[in-house]
Amino acid sequence: MASSDEVLATIPVDMEPRWVAVTPDGHRAYVTLTKDQPGDLPTLSAVAVIDTQTNTVAATVTIDHRSNLDQPSGVVITPDGRRAYVSNFDGRGVVDVIDTATSTVIETITVSGRGGSSTGTAITPNGRHVYVATGNELDLPNEGKVSVIDTATNTVLTTIRGNPHPSTVTVTPDGDFVYVLDDDGSAQVIDTATHKARLAEELEGVVTNGRIAFTPDGLHLYAVSEGSDLVQVLEVATGRIVAVVDVFGGRSTDVAVSRDGRHVCVTQRPGNALERPLWVIETTTRKVIGSPAKWSGTANGLAITPDGSTLYVADRNSRAVRVIPVQPQTA
Repeated sequence: MASSDEVLATIPVDMEPRWVAVTPDGHRAYVTLTKDQPGDLPTLSAVAVIDTQTNTVAATVTIDHRSNLDQPSGVVITPDGRRAYVSNFDGRGVVDVIDTATSTVIETITVSGRGGSSTGTAITPNGRHVYVATGNELDLPNEGKVSVIDTATNTVLTTIRGNPHPSTVTVTPDGDFVYVLDDDGSAQVIDTATHKARLAEELEGVVTNGRIAFTPDGLHLYAVSEGSDLVQVLEVATGRIVAVVDVFGGRSTDVAVSRDGRHVCVTQRPGNALERPLWVIETTTRKVIGSPAKWSGTANGLAITPDGSTLYVADRNSRAVRVIPVQPQTA
């Protein structure tokens, strides 16, 4: 197993980073940020815009809802790179739309009723729709839902009711289906043509309070669960688990597949003495080929640049974003 301690850059962001998205041209990385304040002061929230050519913070976009629950829960970028959509776990159930040219919030879209919190967001490959999961609505105490935003008008096109505690949302590479995970281990699949939902029985017991990522051909998905060090590989057509990969003892936080489909990257909060919060799996062998970097901290959200060479990883403990090569170097 190859490993190295190569961190290409460490970018301070002053607040706790969580989720990451890279623009389609690879020139910018958008990182959601939060910072608790003392007493009854509202939580500070923002999005850092990182210039990937210089690995510096080019702008910081304030997300200000005056809520003690303010916490961006997801960020996605439109295929043309002109807009970023940021969901918020803030008790108001809103999504902020950022104009990437000016780094300003140009619109705020309400996606839930009283008390609702947005728990994740995903965008279709054609950029026409953004899917946002929400839960905890006072008027829907035993249900969650997914709102479908029309990006041409920035209005909610429709909503799909479902599991009571939705967590993350992922769109298949062909844009035909949306997978909605649930904190309790349930999952739904939404048909994007009809907006009809079914239970994803193939994911029952596979992933709990976790995340999934599809290979570019859509044939397989890689699933990680909070608190587990196992990565489960499912064959989408049959729902069979075809491999289980052990990533060495940490609590898995995110997973991403490179655009060429060669590598799967898994971030963790280390639970072992290795202090390697990031592991790389080769998809042809479904084996861990190494850890490209070592640091004393955490790894939460991550994104891979379009060329598949570089990772941007949120390190909440260090209040920084780590820039790391995908391919581990030989020790």
